Amino acid sequence: NGTEALTFACDHPERIDLLLTDVILPGVNGRQVADNVMARRPGIRVLFMSGYTDDVVARQGVLEPGLRLLQKPFTVETLTAAVSAALLDGARPEDPPASGAGGALEDSAAS
Repeated sequence: NGTEALTFACDHPERIDLLLTDVILPGVNGRQVADNVMARRPGIRVLFMSGYTDDVVARQGVLEPGLRLLQKPFTVETLTAAVSAALLDGARPEDPPASGAGGALEDSAAS
């Protein structure tokens, strides 16, 4: 639930290093959650996940090219690699990712 995630992230007293959110959520979508959390917690990293393909997500207008998107289903190893990349490469959510899992959403219009 996007609204619950937003409330938790904003009310949590400790530092949060990474927000892992689905793109499609009931209530508030994952992008809205991320935008609100990033406004309140500068420096937080964001990793989106979705069972939809990159082009479907891009057409829905929820994510634009360059944001980290982890495709479902994924293995524990793929999740671990994507989380590590998001945390270790120092990239903000809008920066291109390091090579490996959790790559940036491609611009389907440019393909």
